[in-house]
Amino acid sequence: MDPTEATAGSWSPEEWALLRDAPWIVAVGVMSSDPSGPISTGRELDAALTVLRTSVDEPSVGPLVRAVCAEAMDAPLPDLRVAPGASHRSLQHCEQVTTLLSAHPGSAGLAFRTWLHGLAHDVADAAVDRGFLGLRGPRISDAETIHLADVAEALGLDV
Repeated sequence: MDPTEATAGSWSPEEWALLRDAPWIVAVGVMSSDPSGPISTGRELDAALTVLRTSVDEPSVGPLVRAVCAEAMDAPLPDLRVAPGASHRSLQHCEQVTTLLSAHPGSAGLAFRTWLHGLAHDVADAAVDRGFLGLRGPRISDAETIHLADVAEALGLDV
């Protein structure tokens, strides 16, 4: 996929919406895999927003990621409720993204899927588990670790 194919006009409206919404849906999926309080949820959403903001101008992520990030920050947000089933829906979304990008030859699809998994990891890492007796626990909970592995599988990645 060359850089000219990285714009919304290179995809059908449905395909572009699938790509554009993926960062938010994946972030909510991670948050739903191990729901936490409002402060931690805010940190997790902030982590997703930070990844989007920094990726817009980062040449190393590739033109598709930059185009998706730019539009994802300006588009109406998809349903961001942390709720039962959201983590499963995010995995289904990842599978659809993988299917879509696999139909387009080139490295942009792999770069996008790898970037999306990195975003999921950053979201999981954003809130610290309180652990036993309120002491600092692991940065990424067991449930989030399992979900990150499921995200990698849904994205067709070996991580």
